[in-house]
Amino acid sequence: MLPFNAISSVFVERFILALVMALLAITISISRWGYSVDQAFYDAVLTRFPSEPPKDLLIVAIDERSLLEIGRWPWSRRVHAQLLDKLREADAQAVAFDIIFPDPDRYDPQSDQIFSEAIANFGSVVLSVHMEQTYQGGQILEVLPTPILASSAAALGHVHVEYDVDGVCRAVFLKEGLGEAYWPHLMLSLLNLVYPDEDYEIPGLRPNESITNSSFAISRDYFNLIPLAGPPPQVESVSYTDVIHDRIPLRTLSDKVVLIGATAQGMGDLIATPFGTMDGVEFNANIYKSLLHKTTIIPVDVHLHWIFSCIIVFVLILSGAYATPRQYFILTSVYVLSITLLSAIFILYARLWFAPLAVIIPLLLFYPIWSWRRLEQAIRFLRRELYRAQQEAESSNQQIDTKLAERLTFVAKIVGLSQWQISDGSSDGGKSFNHMKPIDVVSSDNFNRVSISWDESSDMDTKYSQLWRSAIDLNANVVEKPEKKPAELVTATIQSLRKATQEAEINRKFTRQCLENIRGAIVVTNIFGEAILINDTARSSFDLVEDKPLHLLEFLHDFQIDGNWLHLIQTAILEQTDISVEAKLVNTEKEYLCQLVALNWQSKYTDTLLFSFTDITMVKESERARTEALHFLSHDLRSPVVSILALIEQYRNTKLNRDDVVEKSEVNSMLSDIEAYARKNLSFAESFLQLARAEIAGQSKFDLCDIHSVIDNALLMVRHPASQKKIKIDISRTMDDMWVEGDGELLERLLINLLTNAIKYSSSDTLVQVFAEVEGSNLVIKVKDQGHGIKPEDLPNIFQRFKRVAGQTNVSGAGLGLHFVEIVARKHGGSVRVESEFGKGSCFIVVLPAYQDDTLLDD
Repeated sequence: MLPFNAISSVFVERFILALVMALLAITISISRWGYSVDQAFYDAVLTRFPSEPPKDLLIVAIDERSLLEIGRWPWSRRVHAQLLDKLREADAQAVAFDIIFPDPDRYDPQSDQIFSEAIANFGSVVLSVHMEQTYQGGQILEVLPTPILASSAAALGHVHVEYDVDGVCRAVFLKEGLGEAYWPHLMLSLLNLVYPDEDYEIPGLRPNESITNSSFAISRDYFNLIPLAGPPPQVESVSYTDVIHDRIPLRTLSDKVVLIGATAQGMGDLIATPFGTMDGVEFNANIYKSLLHKTTIIPVDVHLHWIFSCIIVFVLILSGAYATPRQYFILTSVYVLSITLLSAIFILYARLWFAPLAVIIPLLLFYPIWSWRRLEQAIRFLRRELYRAQQEAESSNQQIDTKLAERLTFVAKIVGLSQWQISDGSSDGGKSFNHMKPIDVVSSDNFNRVSISWDESSDMDTKYSQLWRSAIDLNANVVEKPEKKPAELVTATIQSLRKATQEAEINRKFTRQCLENIRGAIVVTNIFGEAILINDTARSSFDLVEDKPLHLLEFLHDFQIDGNWLHLIQTAILEQTDISVEAKLVNTEKEYLCQLVALNWQSKYTDTLLFSFTDITMVKESERARTEALHFLSHDLRSPVVSILALIEQYRNTKLNRDDVVEKSEVNSMLSDIEAYARKNLSFAESFLQLARAEIAGQSKFDLCDIHSVIDNALLMVRHPASQKKIKIDISRTMDDMWVEGDGELLERLLINLLTNAIKYSSSDTLVQVFAEVEGSNLVIKVKDQGHGIKPEDLPNIFQRFKRVAGQTNVSGAGLGLHFVEIVARKHGGSVRVESEFGKGSCFIVVLPAYQDDTLLDD
């Protein structure tokens, strides 16, 4: 995650670049750079989705057949009068002549009058106005129909169309004139004539600049793009000669809006359109249809175009500020496709033309520029990280500087290898060895091949052999031969960083493994108390679920300390002091030494807390045992000695200082007391000795033991004290073999302690029972008495050191016998438990794992 200042600098750079791209959009929009591409897109949309052809229009074409039948052009205006009469007879709606009548008919002057009367009789006739330049750079003149014809016409209209820079006609100005745009287009005049009652609002783009009133310049207004119905012919057409010679049924002409124009080759005006060349009269028919159905397309004003282009580019670039390169590539594609699609939708449905190239070019240009900037920053970052990674690798690989011989000498001592040598190349140095391996090592920045030769005895441990060979391989892999770097800078940098990252990953993995294998439990949290690292020891010791979030205070709640956890954490953070405190895990007997260190990992202030928990349960138990032992030594062991000294002192004072004759019975009584105290001390010492032997017992000294023999020997040792109290010992044992792997003397002492306790705590004339059974893979030995039993509150502590049953002060003992039993059972992989009912006796149950080698047992 990048720091805030890094994000801010990236955003500022993107903001500035977005402004530059927005200015580029303005420049493209104003200069119309790439205008031909926009127009090609416009043509593609319209040609893919052409408009409906006009239904109520009819073209009367002056075609080649008409010229052949009627004669050479110009015709007498009597012919035009005859056509109008035919159309009037057929009840046509209106007629528009896409023909200029600038001069009177010189060959038939009367024909002008006849034509004028025909125009007047029809009523709805529109004549054309033409503006032309007398010569190159000369004055522009308006060419009107002759006055007699103009006065008879219902309306006049200009017939000019607008050509783009590529020579294709796509648009028309609905009003034109010299100095002022007062002449409506021929089709606009025709539409107003056909629908006189409709308040028709003239569509189109108005000029922003002030219209000049100069009579020498053409003024234009209401610019419209015309959607065409398709490649010609799309409008119904009839021949001029067919109409005047009654070859066309009147119903075909009835209620039609008629356009009269030339289509004969070399006579009519051919117009280049997106659908190819088209006769002027048919183009005018498309204009009429667009005006009638209000489907003319209005281009966005140039000022609005660059404003919208600027805003769209700026917003779209910033909207992907936090996208990855792949995401922004997809976004750019989506932006371009969306803008293109929206532009097409505007053309087809909103009847607006927004040229998309001014937006698309900056968006497409931004991606490689921004990627180049990101690539430059990435390369700088990679180089910086590469240098840091190489520094870390060098610091962690200081062993490279150690000489090869010194490195291998240490391993040779471990595996016990004495005959080995290092020689140059692949030779064995003249001495014969049974193994040799060549490796490449670095020396003074040069790579040299050396050979490691050694004698490996046949009885050498396989693990030692593998360790030695692995050590040789590690020396060969300490450094690698320099690879040929790619010529391309980015690839070379990434390759170097990948290598350094792999080395860093190896170091991190090594650190992680060391951390996981530390015997202490490690818990690392952030400043918010959220655990960010827990090693395996901590998870297993504290039963922590791997996927479950761990919060510090909830975790520490289970540890009891002298003080307050929150106060200790505050002290560690605020005073930067290492904290050590002993803690007890609730509901367990576990005790830990907790060490807390506050670290600043990601900032200059404390942001990480490291807790280390070391299990000191055994240490604390040893301390308590030592304390109890000292107490025992100072009291129980000291007491008999003090009693002996007291008896001697008493005897000296009362008997020896007087001349009385000492009776033999008195001496015997005193000696008996001294003997009792001495034996008591001997018993205590013997208990200590046996306990110490049990605690240091290990499986390496275990042998096969027959439990039947162990039981028999133990019974012999307790027969005398049992007979003194008239206690009968009954034994019930299985006839199966009962073998265990263990220490026979310790197991015998275990049974002696259980039987002795049963005899000591039982009344005279009672029964002690011994059971020996096999249960599955375990051997079970039970010692049951009819003694006083154990109170329920004493049961949990009965096997602890120096613990004795309360109220049994008349029975001598050190409180180590049952603790000895528990240790011996545990050392042999077994367990011991007690079942007791106070006042009715107790039953001690010892469970030991049976020896499983059936072959040996059968023998």
